[in-house]
Amino acid sequence: MNKQMAVTLAKDVLLHLDKYRTVGFSGYCSGDIPDDLNSKLNWNAQRFIAKIEKNCGVCALGSMFLSYIRKLDDVKVKDLTLQYNHHSKPIFRVERKGVLDFKLREIFSEKQLLMIESAFERRSMCSNAPDNYDNSDWSKGFGYDRVPNYIAEAINFGREFVEAKDRLQAIMQNIIANNGEFVPTNKSENQTNSIKT
Repeated sequence: MNKQMAVTLAKDVLLHLDKYRTVGFSGYCSGDIPDDLNSKLNWNAQRFIAKIEKNCGVCALGSMFLSYIRKLDDVKVKDLTLQYNHHSKPIFRVERKGVLDFKLREIFSEKQLLMIESAFERRSMCSNAPDNYDNSDWSKGFGYDRVPNYIAEAINFGREFVEAKDRLQAIMQNIIANNGEFVPTNKSENQTNSIKT
């Protein structure tokens, strides 16, 4: 884990929170491709980040990925998984398994990514873990209500915030406050390791 860079990304997400088209939708990071990018697939995406983010919908990991592009300049336009929508217009869509996962794992552990994603989605996202992910600390096994304690705590943290934008802001503030690590806390006095409904 690179905690210093984690703080840098979290601060950058907060700085750009109002620039995304939407926060909290199905998908990690997707949007319209500005017309001038089709001919620049081998160029660094950082050069076009302002155009990309204003056309983009993000979740927690998607917003951190765009901050990664902005801060580290290590992603090509072609890495944004270009597709075509039903109007044959080019769009980009970044999924968890691929460049987003690869780049964010330079900064966050897999456990941290699962906690952040589960807090934002307010449900267990453990199915997105890589096949070789070590789940030896899972106290109750698999299933919606049977997740590792740290995932239950993350879900409960996320459920404290109704609006996706507020949830994303709280997650990033938590990462900053905890020096680059997401440490879910709960406003409720009787916090338990079970998922609250």
